Amino acid sequence: MSIMLPDKKTPPKTDPCDLTMLVYGPPKSGKTAFAAQFPGVLFLATESGLNAQNVFQIPISTTKDLREVYCELRDKGIEKGFKTICFDTVDNLYLICAQEVINLENRKAEARGDVVSGQKRYSCIEDIGSMGKGWDLARRELKRVLTEFIQLPLGVILLSHEQLVEIKSPTGKYKRAEPDVPGKAQTLLTGIVDMVLYLNSEGGDPGDPNATRMMHGYPNKFHKGGDRWDTFTRPAKLDYEIFCKAFKLAVKKKTNGGKES
Repeated sequence: MSIMLPDKKTPPKTDPCDLTMLVYGPPKSGKTAFAAQFPGVLFLATESGLNAQNVFQIPISTTKDLREVYCELRDKGIEKGFKTICFDTVDNLYLICAQEVINLENRKAEARGDVVSGQKRYSCIEDIGSMGKGWDLARRELKRVLTEFIQLPLGVILLSHEQLVEIKSPTGKYKRAEPDVPGKAQTLLTGIVDMVLYLNSEGGDPGDPNATRMMHGYPNKFHKGGDRWDTFTRPAKLDYEIFCKAFKLAVKKKTNGGKES
């Protein structure tokens, strides 16, 4: 197929189901339950954690699994009613990509005659090259995989666990909640998504029935967040309908030059 120049502009996203999102938070903060409310969602489960959810899911353990799912979604996804893909979690997806790099580099080493057939030269990603070359290759593989899925006419949700990072400032130390992927991979993820949403609980620990689950879509020194429409300027109760209403209002304001219609 030859490339054709466009004859019309691509309209901006106005439906929350079309977004590419990174949603992260501690265990039991409501990440999976929130994603499960998106219509037509298919979970690509790179780890266990869906036992309490009645959802469509496919277990993923290799990049071969990912390729097969991608082809099925590309050819039959819309026909079968799928509208959103959820990677649960992107943390483990990154490790799957790292394992693919290890396997590929071992095959290359065997083809070069560096090792006896059937033996492995590399047992972990750190063994590959120097100066973090292995992880650089893993990030490239992660970017390749995600780019393929993001280019499908479907929304994409990336779920991630929380890691608490100690930050030193002139006034002292404090903890910041970040997605549980290493720094450069984290930068890659926040750069390709439309929205970063942080979830936590107020009035109790996550999982406490008396606690209120909250969503934060703005950045501050204690967590990451933000989107292209400034959807959230303050914490909001974690609720799918509240999320959709806030996003649609933000889109209207953006369209009207910052004014509500």
